[in-house]
Amino acid sequence: MLNFVNTILTCLSFYLLLSLPLESFTQSTQFDLKRSFDVVLDAGHGGHDVGAIGISTLEKEVTLSLALEIGNQLNRLFPFINVYYTRVDDRFIPLTERIAVANDVKADLFVSIHCNSVKIKSRAFGAETYVMGVHSTEENLDVAKRENSSILLEKNYAQNYNGYDPYSIEGHIMLSALQNQYLEESIKLAQLIQENIQKKTSLRNRGVKQAGFVLLRHATMPSVLIEAAFISDKSDEEYIVSSGGIAKTAQSIATAIGRYTQNIRKEKTNDLITSQLNTDTAPVVYKKSDNTISQIIYKIQIASSRQKIVNLTKKFGPLSNQIVEVFEDNLFKYFIGAHKSLINAVDARHKLKEEGYKGAFVVAYQNDKRIKL
Repeated sequence: MLNFVNTILTCLSFYLLLSLPLESFTQSTQFDLKRSFDVVLDAGHGGHDVGAIGISTLEKEVTLSLALEIGNQLNRLFPFINVYYTRVDDRFIPLTERIAVANDVKADLFVSIHCNSVKIKSRAFGAETYVMGVHSTEENLDVAKRENSSILLEKNYAQNYNGYDPYSIEGHIMLSALQNQYLEESIKLAQLIQENIQKKTSLRNRGVKQAGFVLLRHATMPSVLIEAAFISDKSDEEYIVSSGGIAKTAQSIATAIGRYTQNIRKEKTNDLITSQLNTDTAPVVYKKSDNTISQIIYKIQIASSRQKIVNLTKKFGPLSNQIVEVFEDNLFKYFIGAHKSLINAVDARHKLKEEGYKGAFVVAYQNDKRIKL
């Protein structure tokens, strides 16, 4: 019987997905299943900002070709997705204006396309996708420094970025500590992108990484930055500038975006169906003395990671003995505290932020299940 119900729900979910109109709707705080899904594609660099210099090509040229092809693939494969571009020709767009496009249209996703490069003679090659966060290696920091240095080509960059220095290690530490409430969704998208690149292209999968990017700091939606290939590597460059390489790489990214949007819609559709089914049944009235509903417990989440943090003391210092690890949504999440009062939890979060945990936020659990605040 349970399998039959699940089959019905799945079929109904798929039917609702196919029934979605193609026109654009404005984004609301509550997910609207009837509206389209808006994606902003950002071709990195442009104009006098050439980006990385390859053996025979420039980063700004590759990123534009790739972004336009990704858009074509999305329009062809997923017509319910509206595609916006930050640029469609060779022009310079300040970083602040790029993310402003996504915020202005209330986009559901922001995807920035770039190419990697190394000056030293090393066999660095392949594709990697970045999300906002603290750099874990010197290599990740170098990538962030190079991409963030584009702000130096803007007029009044010191005023636009509050004196931020893209070559300062301290500046990157400060930037990386900014809260990114969309980190988990960004990681999910990044994982899909890397998995598809590995399956559909000849590019090496260098994985999902974190680093502090000026471009992503003001994003009000899940966002990723893709380093599609190393144009300093002869094989990578030849592949990514070829018509076949562009097509396959674009398709792998487009299908990942499509899968991500379909997963989001499926989750929301199932939530809607479950809510409607619950509404149709007779409400269950609980007496005050009934203990079947447990009290809501508020916790503070201070970190999440795709990989288990082995040394909690090194990561969290004196707080390590208070940390609770939970594996949820394919991520290791790290919580501290268990408060019965939301006000107390907010106060505790404020203290944690003062101690340096700028990205700490409050979550709620009931019956050991996470619920919306």
